[in-house]
Amino acid sequence: MPYCEVATILKVNPELPQEAEDTGYDRVVEIIEQVTIPKAESIIHSMLADRYRVPISEPVPRLITSLMIDLVTVYTDTELDQGRGEKAETDSRYESALSILVQIRDGKIPLVDDSSGAVFAEKTSGDRDSEGIHAVDRYGSEPAFSMEDHLL
Repeated sequence: MPYCEVATILKVNPELPQEAEDTGYDRVVEIIEQVTIPKAESIIHSMLADRYRVPISEPVPRLITSLMIDLVTVYTDTELDQGRGEKAETDSRYESALSILVQIRDGKIPLVDDSSGAVFAEKTSGDRDSEGIHAVDRYGSEPAFSMEDHLL
């Protein structure tokens, strides 16, 4: 489940088509669903994966939702090439979102469950050691070599 919905993006961007009958509505919704929401989620996950399990579990902190809205808005504006705001304003919004993500990643801003006030648990060193990119043997064959073959 994404950290924000298309309806939220449309609501905070009233200059976008708001109703199915509006010209360009289907195109905008498709871009948001298929391009800009996945792109923003990817950025958030990439930035936070070293410290937190991603995707972030429910309830999603409002801070993550807010950052998601900012990123999706910037990416949607870029995809539609609308130049709705000043470029400096768009750049500032993007840079601000990335800066906050870096601070979360670096542990300077904790992720907090807004309903309970509890801080989200960070990954342990064991979590970090067991994660990463893992090769999958889809063919059931023996490896041609092992890392030990290359050690001197």
